[in-house]
Order: sequence, then C-alpha cells, then structure tokens
Amino acid sequence: MENIITKSVFFTYLNGQATVHQKQQIGEWLLDPRHQEQYFTWLDEWERQSLQMQTNQEKAWEHITNQLENSSTDSLENAYHRRFPWGVYGLAASLLACVLVIGYLFKDQWQVKTLKTQPGEVRTLELPDGSQVILNGNSTLSYHRFHFKDQRDVQLTGEAEFNVKHQKNHAPFWVHTTNLNIRVLGTRFVVLSRKKDSQVYLKEGSVQLESGNRRVLLKPGQLAKASKPGKLAPIEAVSRPAHLTAWQQQRFLFDHTPVSVVIEQINDRFNTRIGLDSSLKDRQLSGDFVAPQSQDIIHTLTYMLNAELVAKSDSLVLTPR
Repeated sequence: MENIITKSVFFTYLNGQATVHQKQQIGEWLLDPRHQEQYFTWLDEWERQSLQMQTNQEKAWEHITNQLENSSTDSLENAYHRRFPWGVYGLAASLLACVLVIGYLFKDQWQVKTLKTQPGEVRTLELPDGSQVILNGNSTLSYHRFHFKDQRDVQLTGEAEFNVKHQKNHAPFWVHTTNLNIRVLGTRFVVLSRKKDSQVYLKEGSVQLESGNRRVLLKPGQLAKASKPGKLAPIEAVSRPAHLTAWQQQRFLFDHTPVSVVIEQINDRFNTRIGLDSSLKDRQLSGDFVAPQSQDIIHTLTYMLNAELVAKSDSLVLTPR
C-alpha cells in the first residue's frame, strides 16, 4: 500500500511535533521522486507561513537543521526506550535527514521551472497565469514554479512572442534579458535575446523598457534594441513586421540582408557554429525560405552564393567555390 503523506503531517514534522512513526513515513515518502515537487511546494508554503520572522535562508536553514538533529537524537532515543527497533528508525531518520538536507540545498533549482527548445523547434506554451508564449528554437524560458501568479517574472534567452493576459489586480509582467527588462500589463510583443543584442518589437498595447538607468516607453509597431545594459539604440518604426515573426512558421525572410546577418540568424536558431569567408560578408540576400532544419537553409545559401562549407578548426566556414 502506497505511503500517503498529507500537508498537515509534513507541517507537523517541520514544526518539530511529528512522532517517530510519522518521521519514518515521511522519510520513505521523500525517497520517491514523484513526491519531490510536492515537497518543495509544501516547504515553500511552510517557510512563508511559519518563518515570517526569519526572512533569510540562513535562519530558515538553521531551523530545519535543528529539527533534523532533534529527529536523529532525542526523538530516537526516546523511541528506543519505548522498545522500538533502533535500526529501523535510525535508518529512517538518517534517510530523512539526507533527503531534506539535499532538497533544501537545491531548493532554488527546484523552484525555478526552465523550458528549453531544441534547435529548429518552435513550441507554444501557456504560463500559470494564462499568458501565451511562442518559443523559438534554441531558446530558454524560466520562471518561479510556485510564486509566478504573485510575481510574474520570466527570464528569456533566445526568442519568443508573448501574449500577456491582463490581471484584475493589474499585476505587472516582467521579461528579463541580458540587456533589457521589459514591463507590461497586458499586451503582445516579440523579444529576442541573443549574444549580439536584445530586441523588443511591440505588436499591441504598451511596454516599458529598462536598460541600465534608462527607461523607454514603446508604442505598437516600434522596435527597441540594446547591445548592453544602458546602451539603447534609437527606437525604430517597423515597416515589415513579418520579418520579426517569420521564425514562428520556421521561415527566414530576407530583404537585401547581408550574408553576415543571415549566418548570425542561422547560428542563433540552430545552435550551429558556421563561419563566413570575408569575401562573402558584403553579399546580400532576399527571399522567403522555409527551413525547419539547419541543412535546409544552408543548402539554399550554398546554391545562391555558389559557395561550400569547408571545415576549419572547430567550425565550418562558408567559402566561395
């Protein structure tokens, strides 16, 4: 029969009031990987409810370790005198201590949910608040697993389109990139965060950008870029928005685009390491290309440019034939 632990029993343990038998049950319950997420959910809730006066992790950790020490000494000694088998409960307490210690040390990693797409993959996601996200290939989105509805913050590396759901309490929604912090209330926008820079294109509504000490209000149809924190380029009006969202259909749209920029986009989307011979960097390409995989667009490039990929060092270099 499966060992079922309730939140009430778990809180009783954290408060130092569990029986030896309950401690053994909790230890066995925590050894099942299926229960790890529930453990962190309850631990997070208990900390906020029961440790309100202990606001830093060091004090919270001290409280829990005190419980562990008490579990493995005094409680078990009392249990022994009550003629419980020492080996069974000693092992259970030791296992429980190990699980809780390891769990608490790695709590931050468990509390953050990370979603990553493979190169060339495009995935549609729904966040806990009902907001929609379309995530481009080779991109990562992370957010707090348990507090998201209260504090809507996401961290993005890569490219995504957000359709943010407005909340009755007007709670803001933040997107954080390397170079930009984006604050919205309810709107649609596209964010790109790659090695070269961070970009935001606003489709609907209004967003406020923060970069270093600078703040800028973006209007629909405008594009903002930042190559580093505080270094915002002049706001641009976008005449061809389809170029900024073509990746959602696994397409590349080019309009007299330098080949060097084309190679950057390929490397970003597919996590490839393709270099470019200097004789080709000023060439330009135009067209609409469907490319679910990197070889699709690379084959097109080699044909249009009369070029080939040559292995050099740890990368491939596009070189004229």
